[in-house]
Amino acid sequence: MLAAKVFDDRYYNNAYYARVGGVSTRELNRLEMTLLFALDFKLQVDPHTFHAHCCLLEKQNSDGIQIEWPIKEACRLDKETWRKSTPDASAAAEKELQPPQHALPRPPEPLPSPPPRSFLLESEPRGRW
Repeated sequence: MLAAKVFDDRYYNNAYYARVGGVSTRELNRLEMTLLFALDFKLQVDPHTFHAHCCLLEKQNSDGIQIEWPIKEACRLDKETWRKSTPDASAAAEKELQPPQHALPRPPEPLPSPPPRSFLLESEPRGRW
């Protein structure tokens, strides 16, 4: 739910997620705030930290087998480091960092519109929270 809120422009409200998850809206709101404070509201991971965790997972779980990363060089090197390590690099060499357009997956279909708010309010349990 938090990932959808961070990365998507359109997402369902907490009442909808609570209903789907089988908890009250109040409980879901409490859980959301608990997670946000536990993460110190840091919801994005910088590339260095991501790479460090990928390497740690690879080391712990590979049993000595090299795990192939889909964009190995792009994950391990930033563009500036890559250019410095290849002095003869030109615009054509930099192009190698970019995946070919035909290899990109199609973007996902947009989410269906959430049910009208009146539908969610009518289905909420009536009682004191």
